[in-house]
Amino acid sequence: MLQPLYICIFGSPLKIFIGQARAWMMLLIFDTLVFLLATFNAIRTWRELKIIRHMRVSLHVILLRDGAVYFGFMSIANLVNILTFYFAEVRG
Repeated sequence: MLQPLYICIFGSPLKIFIGQARAWMMLLIFDTLVFLLATFNAIRTWRELKIIRHMRVSLHVILLRDGAVYFGFMSIANLVNILTFYFAEVRG
């Protein structure tokens, strides 16, 4: 039979959760910044291809190629994770 795991936490659990959420916020800021930079670069490349080289390349293809979609999804996932820290019910 498995014994329950007891962990000693000093301080209020809410304060600890908010402290952990702050660390995830830094990751959210980084992922969002990289997403915005990659998106702006993709839009600039798309315009250059359209105007200078007369090439018709879809913007979503360039976004996928540059990896902006990945960082967009990671930003959304981090935001959901942060919201669980603030709005989840503390039990125990």
